[in-house]
Amino acid sequence: MLFIIMSFPENPRWLAAHDREVESLAILRRLKGHALDDDAIVRLHGDIVRAVEEEEAMNSRSWRTILSTDKIHSRRRLFIACGIQAFQQLGGINAIICQH
Repeated sequence: MLFIIMSFPENPRWLAAHDREVESLAILRRLKGHALDDDAIVRLHGDIVRAVEEEEAMNSRSWRTILSTDKIHSRRRLFIACGIQAFQQLGGINAIICQH
């Protein structure tokens, strides 16, 4: 599993958040080059950079903000993600195994 993970490209959003925008754009081109033209990729990269800048302006990089009710609804997004994970475990083989 570690060898497979090492072959994955970096996350374009993470790269943009860490002032590595050129690398972020290159990764987006590599990931989306088969499905989007270059103008669409540049627009997508611009959206990512603007989102990162907005989050930095709101100081949403802190772990404390994950439970706050802010403009981007961080607490609601957290609870939705936790709910999805909980219900994921209740479906499929886990539901059958837990009955015995």
